[in-house]
Amino acid sequence: MTKFVLAACKGGNMAQGSGFQGTYKVTAKNPAEVKPGDWYYGFDCLVCGRRFAVFDDTTSATKPVTFAGGGVFRVACPHCSADRMYQTDQVQHFQAT
Repeated sequence: MTKFVLAACKGGNMAQGSGFQGTYKVTAKNPAEVKPGDWYYGFDCLVCGRRFAVFDDTTSATKPVTFAGGGVFRVACPHCSADRMYQTDQVQHFQAT
């Protein structure tokens, strides 16, 4: 398993770097864009509990990424619109159904 320490995050792109600090505003994927069978990184909504995608897993789960660092992602759930903060240990790796 690969371990990434995120240095920057914009619009669903992730970069390897020396540290992930601060708050990063990211945008959840529209559920209509999430394709069954494809792999993603995202979160379980803290309000409605539904899982949503933020980043594509371009390796199709062949090289899973571990997110680390003290930073947080700020993102609105595409299902209930709740805008919340998520820590790196809350990132979920999943295959869309």
